[in-house]
Amino acid sequence: MTNTSSHSFPLELRFELENSDEHFARSDKNNDDKLDLQEFQQRGNICFEATAPEFEISDSNGDGFISRPEYMTFFQQKILVCRRMNHDNSLEKIKSFDQDGDRKLQIAEVEEMLERMYKMQVRPNFRRIFERFDAEKDGGLDEIELESLEDSIPFRENDRSQQKSKRQRRQ
Repeated sequence: MTNTSSHSFPLELRFELENSDEHFARSDKNNDDKLDLQEFQQRGNICFEATAPEFEISDSNGDGFISRPEYMTFFQQKILVCRRMNHDNSLEKIKSFDQDGDRKLQIAEVEEMLERMYKMQVRPNFRRIFERFDAEKDGGLDEIELESLEDSIPFRENDRSQQKSKRQRRQ
């Protein structure tokens, strides 16, 4: 599934998510075109880990395996749950960091959020990036624009612990 929204962003601000077929193929360790419970539970995180009861529910024909079509249904449901959680989280972040009560985050409020929540320092070009996500051009990000911004953050590249490890390895 591609990370899309109603906004169009430059390539450097987007990333692609695996679609259900790619995720299924990566999860199918023995390449038998079906997932057993172990493969299903160890497939990698889609928002949160899968459980045995989810496996049983997803196995609609009761054969003890998740077929590609069964997995597609599961995957789509998980994506919807994740999107709802992200939306709710964005609303909570706006409530927490909105200092002027306009139910949007201005650039300084987003910078504070990134620092406090993700321990990230913005770079000098952040205003330009912020403006690209401000689809309404009103100087503030609503929950949808904030979700899009957060979806575009390459967290692995900004993980301080990984950066420290790389520096330590170079020394």
